[in-house]
Amino acid sequence: MSEVGSQKVFVPGLFERAKEVMFDVVLGELGLLDQLKVVGDEIRGTCPLCGGERSFSANPVKGVFNCFRCHKKKDVVDFVKFYRKVEPKQAAEWLVSLLPPVQDEADQQAEEGTVLSDSGLSAREVRLLQLMARACARYAGTIVSAIASEKMEAVAWRVVKEEIAKDFPDTAVPEE
Repeated sequence: MSEVGSQKVFVPGLFERAKEVMFDVVLGELGLLDQLKVVGDEIRGTCPLCGGERSFSANPVKGVFNCFRCHKKKDVVDFVKFYRKVEPKQAAEWLVSLLPPVQDEADQQAEEGTVLSDSGLSAREVRLLQLMARACARYAGTIVSAIASEKMEAVAWRVVKEEIAKDFPDTAVPEE
């Protein structure tokens, strides 16, 4: 139950819904994402809990984190609990507040059914693709901001086109 004014409100599946929030979203909301690095499918760097250098890793795909220095590990709810120094229920409520509002169950199932049946992907696969898209966008933004001159931009674009052509030979890549 969460409190609204003086009333207590029951949130069904609070902890299950809280665990739906991806680590990159949580770290971004807490302002920690800039000091960590995305390495493969993990987010690594200095532990936000104990300050241990190169000891922290979070895996958004699996929904777990670990610090090799302070030995704290588990899921996104525990991370928020440790970081914000709150009870698990308060951490879960904060996490659920980051999720989009719940639609009517019938509307949501109809919408998900259409999207998933059209694509042939499961809900988890769709979430993973969304995570990868955010990571790619962040990576592309870093590359673009690092390129200072037009000459460097042309070289970088050529390299990107070569990589795309190598992995996806049937893809038409637009010119600059």
